[in-house]
Amino acid sequence: FENVLKETENYAITYNKEPILAVYHAISYGKTEDAENVWGKEYPYLKSAASYGDKLCDGYITTLSVNEEKFKEILESQVNLNGEPQNYIGKTDRTNAGTVKTLEICNTEIRGSKLRELFSLRSSNFQIEYKDGNFNFTVYGYGHAVGLSQNGAEYMANEGSDFKQILNHYYKNCKIEKIN
Repeated sequence: FENVLKETENYAITYNKEPILAVYHAISYGKTEDAENVWGKEYPYLKSAASYGDKLCDGYITTLSVNEEKFKEILESQVNLNGEPQNYIGKTDRTNAGTVKTLEICNTEIRGSKLRELFSLRSSNFQIEYKDGNFNFTVYGYGHAVGLSQNGAEYMANEGSDFKQILNHYYKNCKIEKIN
């Protein structure tokens, strides 16, 4: 660990000679997300990147099962749930990386990030199905998926990439410069 600190000491990551917003997350979906899709603001260096090692790690897929009553309780302030529970879930709109932009519940569009928050999901990349009185979430990754994936970076390092290669992979068109 001390070697890594020494090796990276006095380096900065810049875009157009300005320090970047060097965001990171635990585990992507196998592909990181454009910042604009998650936060509504474009950063030219926070663009989607493949992150192969993430799909191989423990915790890449998690599940949550919520019974009908709890599902209704959680969503009561967001949508008027009516009809049969198996018909609640409608069309899902996703980004190229897999993030749920919106999900239709009883003909009301809800943002994936809002559903992540309401159900305490590990990410906004999920699938939901109704079965045997429960709404079952299958969740991929952990975190907002923007910028550097910690698990993906570790995988790249174990495969022989150095810190500059890893940073250049996750932060597009940036410079890694020695500073005084």
